[in-house]
Amino acid sequence: MKLVKFFSFIVVLLFVIFLFLINGFETTSLNKIIKEQVENKISNSQINFKNTTISLGVETFGVTVKLNSPEFLYKKNKIDIKSIKANIDLWSALKRENKINNVYLELDKTKISTINLLVKDFDTKSYAVILNKFLDGTLEGFVNIDFKNIENSRFEGVVKNSTVQLYENFPYATINNAELKYKNNILEIQLNTGKLADLDIKQSKITVASNNLLDELSINTRILINGKIDYLTKLKEFKNISGNLIPSGINNLKGDLDINIFLDILIDKELNVKKIKSDSKINTSNGSFDYSFAPNEDKNKIIISNVNTNSNLIDKDFSTIGDFLLNGKLVKFSFNKKIDSKLYQSNFSGSIDTVDFNTFLKNEVINGQIDFNISSNNKQGRNIINAKLNLDNALVKFDDINYKKEPKSKASLDFTLDKKSENINIFSQLSYVAKDSKINLVNLILNKNNEIENFKSINIETPKNSVSINKNKDNVSIVGDSLDLTKFIQSLTDFSDDSNTVSSNFNSKLTAKIKKVYIGKDVINELVLSANLKNGEYESLNGFGSFSNTETASITINKNKKNNIVTTFVSDRSVPFLSGLNFAKGFGNGKLNYISEEDLAVDKTNTKITLSNYYVKEMPILANLLSLTSFTGIIDTLTGKGVFFDKSYLEYEIKNKTLTIIDAYGTGDSLGYTLEGKINPDGFVSLDGNLVPAYLVNDIIRQVPVVGKIFTGKQGDGIFGASFKIKGQPNSLETTVNPIRTLTPRFIQRFFDLFRSSSK
Repeated sequence: MKLVKFFSFIVVLLFVIFLFLINGFETTSLNKIIKEQVENKISNSQINFKNTTISLGVETFGVTVKLNSPEFLYKKNKIDIKSIKANIDLWSALKRENKINNVYLELDKTKISTINLLVKDFDTKSYAVILNKFLDGTLEGFVNIDFKNIENSRFEGVVKNSTVQLYENFPYATINNAELKYKNNILEIQLNTGKLADLDIKQSKITVASNNLLDELSINTRILINGKIDYLTKLKEFKNISGNLIPSGINNLKGDLDINIFLDILIDKELNVKKIKSDSKINTSNGSFDYSFAPNEDKNKIIISNVNTNSNLIDKDFSTIGDFLLNGKLVKFSFNKKIDSKLYQSNFSGSIDTVDFNTFLKNEVINGQIDFNISSNNKQGRNIINAKLNLDNALVKFDDINYKKEPKSKASLDFTLDKKSENINIFSQLSYVAKDSKINLVNLILNKNNEIENFKSINIETPKNSVSINKNKDNVSIVGDSLDLTKFIQSLTDFSDDSNTVSSNFNSKLTAKIKKVYIGKDVINELVLSANLKNGEYESLNGFGSFSNTETASITINKNKKNNIVTTFVSDRSVPFLSGLNFAKGFGNGKLNYISEEDLAVDKTNTKITLSNYYVKEMPILANLLSLTSFTGIIDTLTGKGVFFDKSYLEYEIKNKTLTIIDAYGTGDSLGYTLEGKINPDGFVSLDGNLVPAYLVNDIIRQVPVVGKIFTGKQGDGIFGASFKIKGQPNSLETTVNPIRTLTPRFIQRFFDLFRSSSK
C-alpha cells in the first residue's frame, strides 16, 4: 500500500513538474550561452535581453527558451523585435550542451532595407536579389530560422508602403499592402494593392521557387494591372524603355490599360530569363496619340484616336488585334510575333485620304480616298509587304506617260514589296488595272533614293500608250505601238529637279522602236533609238523620228576628245520640246537646234540653243514689257498673228547649280532683243535686257560699213531701245523699265557703259 502511495506521489510530482515546465520559469543562467550561439550562428549580429523564460515545448518535445525584453541588431542596424524564442533539443538540454535547433523572431514594423541585410547573408540563392528590389517600406511578421537545415527556415509577414524597382530603367512600382510567405524554398508574394507608375495593381500574386542544385529560380506570376497610360508616358524611365518600341514622332499618348500577366519563368541568380511560359492579356481602350513626321510642327502630324486593342502573350507567341481612327477614318489591324524571333506578321485594312498627308508626304501619283488592305511579314530577315489598294475614289496620274484617271472610276493597284534591306526595295510584282488601262511591273528593284537598280519587265497599256520594256541581263528592249511623252518632255525643262531615274549602278545596252510618240499635239513617227548606259548615264545615244515626210527630229549623245558628254538635238518643230517653259507657251512654228557639253571633271555644262523662223503671240511677259516701253503698236501684232523672229540665240552655263547667260539675242522684222543675267539655285531670276523696235531698219543700218555696227551694236540691239529688268521667283516675276535709258540712243549708252566698266 505504501508502494502505491509512493508511485502516486511520484506521478503527481512529475505532473506538477511537467506543468511547471510547460508554463516555464525565468532564469539568467542561459543568457551567456544563448547570446554566444546566436551571435556565432548569425555573424555581424548582436543580441541583448533581460533574461529567459524556459518552458517545455509540447509539439517539439524540446526546451523552448524565450528571450525577455529582446534587442537585436544586425550590422549595427536595429531590427525591431516583438519576441524571440529559441528551441533546444531536449536530449541536448539534458546533456547540458544546449544546442539551438531554431530561432523564432516576431518582427515589429521594420525597415525592409535592414531586413535585406540579414536575408542577403542567409540566402545563397536569388531571393536576396529579389528582396533587394524593395527599396523602402516596412515589414512586419515572423521569421523561423532552422539552424539544422537553413532551407527549412520560413517567414510570414506583411509589406507596407514599399517602392519596388524591377529593372534599372523600368518604372517604379509602389506596394501599399502585400503579404509575404517563405517556406520550403518557396516565396509567395500576394499583392493586395499597389501601383506601377500611375497604373493600379490589384490582387496579384508572385510565387518564386528555388532549385538548390542548379541555382535557378522558377517564378509564377498572376499580376492584374489597370489604369491610364497618360502619366506613364511622361516618365523618364518609360521613355528609356519605349525608345526602341515607339517611334519618336508619337506624342500625347493616352488611353486605358487592362493587363493580366500570367507567367511561368525560369531565371538564373542574376535574373536572366532562361525559359518562359505565358498566358497573358493586354487590352487597351480609348487610346489616342499624335504622330508628327517633322519635329515641332503641328501642321505636319496625323491624329490617331479611338485605339482599341486585344493582345495575348501565349508562351512566346505575341498577337494583337484592334482598330483605330486615322484622322477620323477607321483602320483595322492585327499583329503576330514570336518574342525570341524577328519573324512577324501584320495586317492593316481601312481607308485614308491623301489630303491628310499632303503637307508632309509628297505624292503626285495618287490623290483622294484609298481603300487598302496591307499585310506584312518577315522571312529570312526580309520584310515582305503585300498591298491591295482600291483607287475608285482617287485621282491617279502617271505624268511620264501622260496618264490620268479621274475619281469615281474603277481602278486598283496591287503590289508585293520585298524590303531586302534599308537601302533596297524589290517590287516582285506591281499591277495597276483601270478601265482600258493596265500597267504591270516585274522584279523592279529600287534603291533608297527610288532610283532603278534593275528590273525584268514593264508593260503599259493605256488609251495613248502601248509599250513593252524588257531587260535581259544588260540588254534593254523597248517595243510598242504608241508612247505619250508630253509630260515627260515638259519635265526635262525643270532645272530644279536633281532626281535620277536610274542609279549609278545601272549599265545596259538599250534599243527602242516605237511607231508613234505623242508630244502634245504633235506626233513623232517610227522612232528608233539605240544607246549605251554606263553608271546610270548615257555614254552614247542615237535617235531619229519624223513628224512628216519633210520634218524630222534627231538626237545624239557621245563623248568628245575632252571626254565631255556632248548632246545634240535638232528638230524641225520647236514647240513640242519647249512646252515645259512658261515663257515659250506662246511660241508657234520654228526650228530648234540644241547642243550641250557637260564637263564631268568640274560639273559644268555649257549649252547653246538656236531657234529660227518662229512666231510669238499671247506671251504675257512680252506684252507687259511692250506696254511699259510704250511699244503699243507691236502689241497689236503680238495678239494677232504674232511677232515674227527669224532667229533667237541663247548660250548659257550651269555651274554649282547657277545658270549664267553668256549670250542671248533675238532678231525679227519688227522687234529685236538682247538678254543677260542669272538664275540662282533657289530659282531666283535676275535678268537685264533691251527691246529694240523696228529691228529691220536697225539691221539695214548695221550693214553700213564702219559706222553701222557702232550705231546698232551687236545682234539684237539697235539705235533706239528700251532697257528692262526682270527679277523674282518664277511665279512672281517683277518687270521694270528704265525710262531715261529708253530715251537715250543705244550707241550713247554703250559709250558710257565702256567707262563704267573700266572704272570698276
